[in-house]
Amino acid sequence: MRVTAEVFAEHGFDGATISAISKATGVPTSTIYYNFDGKLEILAFLLRAWLNRTSVVVQEAVAGADSAAVRLARLIDAHMYSMAHDPSTFQVLFAEQGRIGRLPDVSDAVQEVFHRPLAELLVQGAADGSLKDVTVETATSVIYGAVTFSGLRRIVTSDGAVPAFDPGLVSAEVGEIVLKGIVPE
Repeated sequence: MRVTAEVFAEHGFDGATISAISKATGVPTSTIYYNFDGKLEILAFLLRAWLNRTSVVVQEAVAGADSAAVRLARLIDAHMYSMAHDPSTFQVLFAEQGRIGRLPDVSDAVQEVFHRPLAELLVQGAADGSLKDVTVETATSVIYGAVTFSGLRRIVTSDGAVPAFDPGLVSAEVGEIVLKGIVPE
């Protein structure tokens, strides 16, 4: 799967071909067509698998009796870990947002993995006093953007290594800004 994601990441959905996927993976074209109806189904399979793996680490991160702020920091860690350890699939997920709309289950999974846990933590944090009471939709977009673009920038500038970057270091930097801001106290 990782090699297939690399083909999509390198060539884009339109530029990736079944032949290129076959060549890169060593899986005969006939076997690919036997298992998948085409590129969109392969893309959906890749994204579903990544989102399922990420969902597991996200659910672990947000579980527990810690304050919402502590669990938010763990949520940022979980997302950074998932991006760093499968950078090509994340890059494809980001690049193909328009196509994901044609895959309702994948679109729903993106909401379940990224947006809903974050929104729930923001509401819980306002209730437990560990986070400010904010407009959830706006704060979710800001935090999602900070996490996504911080990871994506490092993926794009990496040398192809896996992990693509040190997720703990980037998570700590992003978490510091998200939770404490940039204005000196």
